[in-house]
Amino acid sequence: MEKYWYVYKRWGGPPSFKHPDYNSAVREAERLVDAHGGEYEILESVALVSSAPKYLIRHFKETNDDSSIPF
Repeated sequence: MEKYWYVYKRWGGPPSFKHPDYNSAVREAERLVDAHGGEYEILESVALVSSAPKYLIRHFKETNDDSSIPF
């Protein structure tokens, strides 16, 4: 799995968009601050833990590809 970042508004709802790189998430957080104010955290994925077969842990790999940024 590819690593991703979320932009989370402090004291807001859950994040929904997976940013493909850190810089994309920072740009989105800056845009949101300009549009709505408040504070935004950048959350980085590091691993995914699932139940099958028993605590399967998959670590995310680094990516620096900006080609899929939707904005």
